[in-house]
Amino acid sequence: MRKNISKTNFLLGITAILLLVLIFVSYQLVSVCMIEFPEVEEKEERVETVPEPSPAKEPVPDEKEIATGELNTYGPFNELTLSFFRSDRMGFVYEEDGEKYANIEGEVYGPYDDVGSIRTSGQDIAMQYERGGESYLRVNDQSFGPHEEINLFYFRGEDDIGYQYKDSRGWYVSVHEELKGPYKEIGTVSFFEDDILLSYRDGDDWYISVGGEKRGPYGMITSIITSGSNIGYMHKKEEEWYLTVNDTLYGPYDNISSLRMSGEDFVFIREEEGERYLEVYKAN
Repeated sequence: MRKNISKTNFLLGITAILLLVLIFVSYQLVSVCMIEFPEVEEKEERVETVPEPSPAKEPVPDEKEIATGELNTYGPFNELTLSFFRSDRMGFVYEEDGEKYANIEGEVYGPYDDVGSIRTSGQDIAMQYERGGESYLRVNDQSFGPHEEINLFYFRGEDDIGYQYKDSRGWYVSVHEELKGPYKEIGTVSFFEDDILLSYRDGDDWYISVGGEKRGPYGMITSIITSGSNIGYMHKKEEEWYLTVNDTLYGPYDNISSLRMSGEDFVFIREEEGERYLEVYKAN
């Protein structure tokens, strides 16, 4: 009987010990599970691919840039100067193999040694050029020259031109087919009240021709100004300067400059003994 009790107690003791061991192990397992470990971020392997280049695209203009006309190219040229351009006509000068040509509305003129100004008036065209060391003026299909020098100063059409030229005898002025000269030297050439205003040198003296009237002699003439029907110019006689406005003479002065006119009113600068003064004239 005692043996059975002892055996029973022994078994209960063993069971109790095993139970305690099981409880302790369970507690340790729970503690381990409650510990927070940092998350390890899985790095996703990235494989970069380089895109293959796409073929170049032609620029596509927007609707505002779409042209419906035609683009023409001229050239290449060694030198090129655009003389004039309008919607219905164009002219330019170019150099090729050391010689000059003028292309006017698709028609080529030349070769020339040089081409000066090209001017237009309506459908008429005037062109200055040099060939063989001499100067010419061409107006449409008509040529003037040869001369030593030639300058076009007025052009309003084939029958309304003004030019000056030089030959062995001196300078000439041709306006409306009327020829004036020869002169030793020409200064100002312009129109004034439907006539020619001209300053020129004859011998050692200078003169002014205006409205058929010859004024002078003067030692020098500068700054010829016109305003409406009024004319003013500065001129030198011996060592002194004078100003003539219409028929009135002002002076003498040591020096004068900067003449400006507005109708009958005028202004100029005079110099006396190194001092400068502004003279302003107002008509009553």
